[in-house]
Amino acid sequence: MSNNAKNNDTLNKVFDDGIVLHADLPELKRLLLACTEMREADILNTRVKEGLPKRTDFIKLLIQLKEREITHGDLMRRSNWTLVVAIATFIVLAIKTTCEILSTR
Repeated sequence: MSNNAKNNDTLNKVFDDGIVLHADLPELKRLLLACTEMREADILNTRVKEGLPKRTDFIKLLIQLKEREITHGDLMRRSNWTLVVAIATFIVLAIKTTCEILSTR
């Protein structure tokens, strides 16, 4: 496959809303890299040349949203584990205190 054909395939992916909106974080980063490394001499369509900066900004925004989503998911997971550990600690201390009270009588 020629280099120009690979570039055209990459541009087709970048401008396909379905691919961009459903891409995961590594795929979005690959598409962003393709946008930033695309030489203007390789782009034959003037509408694509004009739209590439806007599409690049859009992909950057999607990357930021995906990274925040991942961070939010990690925080939720950690908070759930913290809550479980706190409840388990409370139960253990309650049982221990009850046993100590009953053993002193």
